Amino acid sequence: LFCTNSQFTLAAIDGDGKVVGRTEIPNRLLYWIAAADLRGDGRTQLCGLATPQLGENLAVGLTPEGEIVWNYELPRGMPGALVDLVVPGQLRPNEPGQWILIGSDGSLHVVAADGRPIDRFNYGQRIMGVAFAQLDGKPVLVVSTNDKIEAWTVAWPEN
Repeated sequence: LFCTNSQFTLAAIDGDGKVVGRTEIPNRLLYWIAAADLRGDGRTQLCGLATPQLGENLAVGLTPEGEIVWNYELPRGMPGALVDLVVPGQLRPNEPGQWILIGSDGSLHVVAADGRPIDRFNYGQRIMGVAFAQLDGKPVLVVSTNDKIEAWTVAWPEN
């Protein structure tokens, strides 16, 4: 389990609740962390959210050793709901997964495992949750708000 704290470190905690490691994250006060094996190679990638200054939001890609490998700027503002702000998923079959980042302005950002922006769109309402599913072998993006749940199948252009 990885935990953020107010000391610019990322703490690793084992199944007994004991701290088994701390990693310095210089100049990044993380307030959110998510972990996933997006590449399917058995190596965990981390995506954290940081606030360089009040109201600013920055997604940060990290190695398990704490090395910052990418940054992605998100819209300014404060998250208004307790939702998973970083969700790992796989919207393109047979390829590495992606991070879905929820902006404080109701925007969704799709970012590759390496931090490359793939897509973004404004949903127009406060997002209460995001999930992934498979329907007939096709990836599905599910978005919930206070009023409804919507799902879209995702198709990628041919290369």
